[in-house]
This record gives sequence, structure tokens and C-alpha cells, in this order.
Amino acid sequence: MPPTLDFEVSSFELTGSESTTQTFSFEQSFDDVPAIFIHQIVDGDYSDFSKPIGRVSSTSSSFSVTGVSDRVAKYAYIASKTGVFKFNGASKTIQIGNVSNNSTPDYQFVNFHEDFNAVP
Repeated sequence: MPPTLDFEVSSFELTGSESTTQTFSFEQSFDDVPAIFIHQIVDGDYSDFSKPIGRVSSTSSSFSVTGVSDRVAKYAYIASKTGVFKFNGASKTIQIGNVSNNSTPDYQFVNFHEDFNAVP
């Protein structure tokens, strides 16, 4: 990993039975608002999924999500500093950033900070 890449990996639970917005604090504080990648932890029957959640807001020290489920749902996340990071002697690049949904369903166009030598 590049030495300038700052990230955190952890998990959280959403309470079931009602639509709520819950806020979770990072174990560390970031200099800027990090990019957050969230996924559900499935620990049983794969047909037993919760309904989707949505990230409502995020700051450099916490993020809020909202969702509806009929049970407690477990999620894991990676929060990462954003930017362009070089590693392996600068021969490899990883770009991490945030996009805004803008209430647009489906896919949306993302501009990269730098051009890649090949399609990423």
C-alpha cells in the first residue's frame, strides 16, 4: 500500500423493524471527507438479505446511513482518503474519490483525476 493512503476497515449494525437514519463514527478522523464503500455481511442463508441502505451524509469523522429491514443487518465498510496514489515504484496507480448521486438512477459518468495507460 502507498504510505500516503489512509484508510479504515470496520463494521456496523443497523437496527431492524423501522426506517431510521443512524450515524456511525470513524475510529480515526480523516483530514477530508473520505470515500466510503459499504457492503452487507451475509452470515446465513443467501436468500436472507436486508433491503438496501443509502448513505445520507458523511463528514471527516462520521457517516450516516438510512435503511429499512425486518431484522438487525450487519454491514462492513472501508473508508479511505481520496486522491491518486502510486505504488510499486510508481508503476501502479489507484484513484479513490467520491461521486454525487444527484438523484440519478442507474449508472453515471465518472471523471478520473489522471488518464490511465489502459482501460481500468
